[in-house]
Amino acid sequence: MDRHPVQLVNISVDELYIKLLDRESFKDKDYPKEFSLTVSRSEYDTERKIISVRLEMDLSPDNKNETDRPFEMRIKVAGHFEVDEDRFDIAEIDKFAEISGPVILTPFLREHAYSLSLRAGVDPVIFPLVQVPIFRLARKDGES
Repeated sequence: MDRHPVQLVNISVDELYIKLLDRESFKDKDYPKEFSLTVSRSEYDTERKIISVRLEMDLSPDNKNETDRPFEMRIKVAGHFEVDEDRFDIAEIDKFAEISGPVILTPFLREHAYSLSLRAGVDPVIFPLVQVPIFRLARKDGES
């Protein structure tokens, strides 16, 4: 099996936060489970041949003065990717960071959301499955 020219070399957890707001009032009740997801990335480091991608999940009340759920949660994870420039067209690195980076990091975010909510004693947060966009590198002339 061929290794991809961009490899995940490190994952950092930048924030794991959960705060119980009102566990008892929401026991056996439905409440909003929507969250925001933000994707950001670093500039490509040409010397180290590294690019970093960060996913930030925020599951908090829209109105900070109103408790509409039993807890609030924030999770931030970052993946650090090393690029083999001999096998990867650097002109495509932004596209990789915007499409493939988040897809690669989502399982790590999902695990943290699930386990953090379980440890806090609230309904487990199950990050939904998402549609994965297709990203293929075009081969340069003469490559097989």
